[in-house]
Amino acid sequence: MSNRLARPDPPASQPLKRSKYRLLGLVGQGQFGRVFCASHRKTGRLVALKELDHQRFPTHKFLRELRFLLSLQHANIVTCQALEHTRRGRYLVMDYCEGGTLRSLMEGAAPLTLAQGLKLMLDILAGLSHAHQRSIVHCDIKPENILLNTQPRGWTARISDFGIARLSRELAQEAGNTGSPAYMAPERFYGQYFLSSDLYALGILFFELLLGYRPFSGSPVELMSAHLNSPVNISEVVPAELSQVVLTALQKLPARRFQTAEEMLAAAQLAVEELGARLPLESIYLPLLPSPHSSTPQCTFHSVEQEPLIASMASLAVIASSAGQWLYRSTNLACNGEIIADQLMASPTIPLAIRKQRVGAIAVPERIQALVARPQGCFAIASRSIYLLPLNPVIPAASDDGRLLTRLLVQLDSEFVATIAPQGNWLATAAHQHETMATAITIWRHQLGQPDQQFVAQAAIEHQSASSCQILALDSRHLAVISTLGDNSTESSSTGVLSSSSKPLSGSGQSGVSTGTLIVGYTRRGQRLGSWLLPLAVDSLISSAIPYRVLGKEAGCTDSMVLIDLKPLRVRRIRVNLEPAIFVATAWGYVLADRQGQLVLLDEEGQQLGQIAAPTVTSADSPTLATAIATFSNFGVLLATWQQATQQGHIHTIDLREFDLDLMF
Repeated sequence: MSNRLARPDPPASQPLKRSKYRLLGLVGQGQFGRVFCASHRKTGRLVALKELDHQRFPTHKFLRELRFLLSLQHANIVTCQALEHTRRGRYLVMDYCEGGTLRSLMEGAAPLTLAQGLKLMLDILAGLSHAHQRSIVHCDIKPENILLNTQPRGWTARISDFGIARLSRELAQEAGNTGSPAYMAPERFYGQYFLSSDLYALGILFFELLLGYRPFSGSPVELMSAHLNSPVNISEVVPAELSQVVLTALQKLPARRFQTAEEMLAAAQLAVEELGARLPLESIYLPLLPSPHSSTPQCTFHSVEQEPLIASMASLAVIASSAGQWLYRSTNLACNGEIIADQLMASPTIPLAIRKQRVGAIAVPERIQALVARPQGCFAIASRSIYLLPLNPVIPAASDDGRLLTRLLVQLDSEFVATIAPQGNWLATAAHQHETMATAITIWRHQLGQPDQQFVAQAAIEHQSASSCQILALDSRHLAVISTLGDNSTESSSTGVLSSSSKPLSGSGQSGVSTGTLIVGYTRRGQRLGSWLLPLAVDSLISSAIPYRVLGKEAGCTDSMVLIDLKPLRVRRIRVNLEPAIFVATAWGYVLADRQGQLVLLDEEGQQLGQIAAPTVTSADSPTLATAIATFSNFGVLLATWQQATQQGHIHTIDLREFDLDLMF
């Protein structure tokens, strides 16, 4: 089991030389050292590497934790897979939990619902019961030591960090009060430990999940006094069935508490059943999705300019350079696509550049999927070709008759999807081959000296996929191939982070059938880096301003977005107050629009900054639909709308500075 590491404390940005693992980033600072996210170089499986400092974690403690962890194999416990031990460092190879800690979830902008709190508590009790049956006391139950795996309907909670766990038969011989004072049972302050000491800590955590705060606060001395002497008062908003479970767990005397985690688990399950019989099931059980953001005022829609349209816009893109800003728009007609270029001119009366000067237009003999702004100009991704409308200079590039000059960069015999590198120096196409059930991925690179500076194929990849894939350029060197899988409830997690689902709440109706998302990373030269298997379906992904971060829609959930960091892997659900139909990334976050043109703004971390109402509907019989969106100059938004019945539409220019939004420019 020996894997040689070059040194015990490499920077998060450097790989572990001579190791079978590749570091993807630092995810936390544990009690006895740093914790890294890493991937197995051959299988791509994600793991957590827990560094164990010699001085802070002596050998006897290290061996005891390893003995504990190897004996704990449960879906609700973070288990140990292997040991990395060299003369220069020691590492535990642990299960990786991409959902972060329970603390980060509890402190998020969206408060946990009652159903979510109950589900997580039952998970923790199930894992703790498994440990207690083996006479292992955790001694430091707190939200920071509860990690989360993302599941299609919520999260699976898993207990981590048994670094100060004690075998119950050793408790009488050992003293000390290591732990977290906010969650410590009264006897813990005197060096005594019982199985019920963990249940007291769990009672504090349960209280916090239900009410959003702990029963006691203050300095360590004040906390000690409160745990020893102060009664616990629970708000009447907490259902009586749950209050009784919490009060029993928080008895001052160990003999008056639940004596085992199994006993507390049975009491909690009974409380859930009784509560479900008294309240509507939908308020107790699934779906376990994030609560909506705290209500933010909806700003009345206002645009500084409205340009009438005679055709529906399929895509918008704005390119900025030292010479000015250009707006490109595409329209899909009956047999072809049309691209129009305008120069955005500064207005002498309005600070936002909104006046448009037509540069030219060009028709292409196929439908246009997307317009992508890059330093070289506007890339037009059509169904079988990719064109470039050069930027420098745009106006001289237009011919005398107003037709834009364009370069054909790539042309294939079949339809494909594509992605363009951030600097525009390479691109990738993915064409699904139905007969072979594979996707042919080609990476094209710009080669100087080629006729018309055409792109040439640099690498070819045969990516196994039962359905069509999406590809995204993550940075200047890497791309990701994303495919949605079918039922993965029995999938092995050898290629990613999929974990076994814990038992659902009784009566939840959860069938265990779900879909997943497989993300495979490649270099621009075609070298496979690894894979991430997420147990939830995410589609329509876009890259963000932050490398290796993508945003997508959660399939089957009308108002749930998913923010995914790939290095290291983190998954965050974001519930928004609309059903996103179009969304784009900006330098400061994201702009989302529903079909009617209502907007929601998110920052880089997915926190809601504000919302703007949809444009006024002139006729209920002729609804106005949003068809395309683009941003420019940090605070400018272009929203294209269309009324099918009247065959009329507008491009609305919106200045975000005119709204009461939580934005800083």
